[in-house]
Amino acid sequence: LRRLTASVRTAPIITHLLSNGRYAVMLTATGAGYSRWRNMAVTRWREDVTRDDWGTFIFLRDLQGGKLWPAAGGFGEHDAIAFGEDHAEFSHRDGAMITTMDILVSGEVDGEVRRVSLTNSGRRAREIELTSYAELVLTHPAADNAHPAFAKMFIQTEYLPEFGALVATRRPRAPDEAPIWAAHFAVVEGEVAADPQYETDRARFLGRGRSVATA
Repeated sequence: LRRLTASVRTAPIITHLLSNGRYAVMLTATGAGYSRWRNMAVTRWREDVTRDDWGTFIFLRDLQGGKLWPAAGGFGEHDAIAFGEDHAEFSHRDGAMITTMDILVSGEVDGEVRRVSLTNSGRRAREIELTSYAELVLTHPAADNAHPAFAKMFIQTEYLPEFGALVATRRPRAPDEAPIWAAHFAVVEGEVAADPQYETDRARFLGRGRSVATA
């Protein structure tokens, strides 16, 4: 199975599901969607056909020119999406810079991989900053939908420098509640120009009155 689309501006919403039987990722053609582990929501998602802006996103910013774009591309003439049996691929070309993001669910462990590849065919060296964003849930989707503000109060996060990873867990509400943990980290192939930074406060990252697109 391989579905291809060149633009999502006027087409109906296309969805794709990747799963190993325990961990699942649902994607739309804009790169939005959700991640779930068994019956637990890992990331927050709301069905919204007009905005379609819930999910896990990776943004890129040109540090010289300041231009910002999502790794999943957008609605440009040179954007393409391919949904295969075991992965999804988003491609975006802007001049001499090509961004490709492959998404897959591991068959061995319960987790997902998002591989971002940058190709610069121009003569000028580029310095690109990558930022990932997601809202963690770590509880049943129905509970999060019913009381989202209450559910957010129980998420705790910590940065582990020895692993270069952000870890998150949900504080148990009952003594017999099993703890659930999630980890997020990056592996870089190539030259790293600066130390990684992190922010786990949604209000500080997005800013007042801003959306994910203008964080």
